[in-house]
Amino acid sequence: MEHASATGDITALILSTESHRRETARQHSANIAALKREIVRINALAAGDAGSRATAAGRPAGPRTFGQHDPFRSFPRSKGRRTMGRGER
Repeated sequence: MEHASATGDITALILSTESHRRETARQHSANIAALKREIVRINALAAGDAGSRATAAGRPAGPRTFGQHDPFRSFPRSKGRRTMGRGER
């Protein structure tokens, strides 16, 4: 009876391993498809294709004009006088 139990355990292990392999292969092919889509999108952006230049927010990603109060642009703040690495004297 011990032989039948070991055979059943081995069979279950083989089935589990095969199931895991198939699931991994499915995820792998989905990742490759997503990667290919991103490569096409990036190539279109690099080529300047206006049709695919929309951002994730849905607005066109054309050139922006920077106003004085544009929240996306940070202006340097005055830090006062710096010693430029000479240390304090």
